[in-house]
Amino acid sequence: MNTHPRLERRSRIPLVIAVIVIVIMVISTTVTLAQKRRMQAEEARIREMTAAVTSLRTAISDFRKRHGRYPRALNELGSIPRDPVTGSNATWQTEVEESVSADDFTAKSARPEKFVINVRSGAKGRDAHGKAWADY
Repeated sequence: MNTHPRLERRSRIPLVIAVIVIVIMVISTTVTLAQKRRMQAEEARIREMTAAVTSLRTAISDFRKRHGRYPRALNELGSIPRDPVTGSNATWQTEVEESVSADDFTAKSARPEKFVINVRSGAKGRDAHGKAWADY
């Protein structure tokens, strides 16, 4: 049975539309899953950053309790966790304070010494929520 060419073409149009819709759905599902995976990785990095900063700040506090003073440098703390964003333990930015107590001076120092009182990430940029890494 011979059908008219115009009818043949019309019957293919719904099939083409269905294929296009399926392709769009597959692409959108793939993009959504990729975004979800990226957000999960970013959330994990945020948790890791929070844990590393908390660990360092606790170590600084414990050092002060044990020695009666803050550390002069981070290397006095022993092990220093790596910054999860930069991947290095040498990029931490320290906040220092000058000694004002006579007890903080060593026998050889003629001027106040500087002590590490806080630490922040040295990473540039922002996390997924827009918070600067340096604000952790």
